[in-house]
Amino acid sequence: MDTSNSVTHKRKQFSIVEKIEIIDKIKAGQSRTSIIKEFGVPEGTLRGWLKDEEKLRTAISEMTPQTRNANGLRVLMILNSIRQ
Repeated sequence: MDTSNSVTHKRKQFSIVEKIEIIDKIKAGQSRTSIIKEFGVPEGTLRGWLKDEEKLRTAISEMTPQTRNANGLRVLMILNSIRQ
């Protein structure tokens, strides 16, 4: 098969923190359509994140201190929202 004319797109990988931030935008009222356009997230992927929200939030709360530091204030804000 000749792939010289095919265009390959590298998929963006989203961190757990980014996924939670996107979920929080939806919960705050931003439409799924606008999220899909803004971040380039496929609709099925977004549905999966919403379905796995609890697991994602648990993963953040179980991050090591080094990982939390690497993600800075974003993780602290999410952790505070989980605890409330």
